[in-house]
Amino acid sequence: MMEKVIGYYEGYDEGNRLGRDRVRQLEFATTTHVLEPYLQSVENLLDIGAGTGAYAFYYAARGVRVTAADVTPGHVDAMRKRIAKERISGMTAELADATDLSRYADESFDTVLCLGPLYHLRTAENRQNCLKECMRVLKPGGVLATAYINRFFIAEYLIASGAKKPEAPWLSRVAEQGTFGADERDPFLSAAYFHTPGEAETELRFAGFDVREHVAVEGNGFVISDAVGKMSEEQYRIWTEHHFLVCREPSRLGSSNHGLIVARKTLA
Repeated sequence: MMEKVIGYYEGYDEGNRLGRDRVRQLEFATTTHVLEPYLQSVENLLDIGAGTGAYAFYYAARGVRVTAADVTPGHVDAMRKRIAKERISGMTAELADATDLSRYADESFDTVLCLGPLYHLRTAENRQNCLKECMRVLKPGGVLATAYINRFFIAEYLIASGAKKPEAPWLSRVAEQGTFGADERDPFLSAAYFHTPGEAETELRFAGFDVREHVAVEGNGFVISDAVGKMSEEQYRIWTEHHFLVCREPSRLGSSNHGLIVARKTLA
């Protein structure tokens, strides 16, 4: 399955995803806004599943020592080229699988970002392996930020976008199991896992984390994406600030594309 994930991302423009439109820009803005109070005194950070480094470069520019790791060779190569071109000190890019972080020592990072791996790990065992590895490399009291894709959102989004027709087999499977079947032709969907908000929290607690915040990253942004795209810069600023105020409201979680959970490794 991981070969399918790598193949998908080698042909996907991940570098421009977060800037493609205003709702996707909101994903980055919300994540960094929510994490701001947790990263005031962070010295080193592991970004596992870093993609092409949107968050890694952001925090490196703020003086954090960043290790950016991804399973896709093309992503790692792109980050290394940018690091060299911009002469960024204090940041490295490495090839690594989120379920095996054995190259990193125990308790070696203040913060771990895991903003992509969980929705490409289709078995509970693999997701727990990932979370336990994040736990192991975090220092006591360290912060973990994880993201998931909401199974309640994905079905309606695929129907609204015309990507899929409302048919009982796939709708039932996604609702009950969080996955699409082996016959699914879309390479992303066939290699993805979709959480419920409650399940995402449960998995972190089962791995031993203390959940601190749970945020609807885009909120209802995709529902009103056309209106958001037509806003003036001032209107978009006002709407974004409003979103920051309401994104922690639990009722928003079911309609958001991504959920973000911030948790801590408890002190020994």
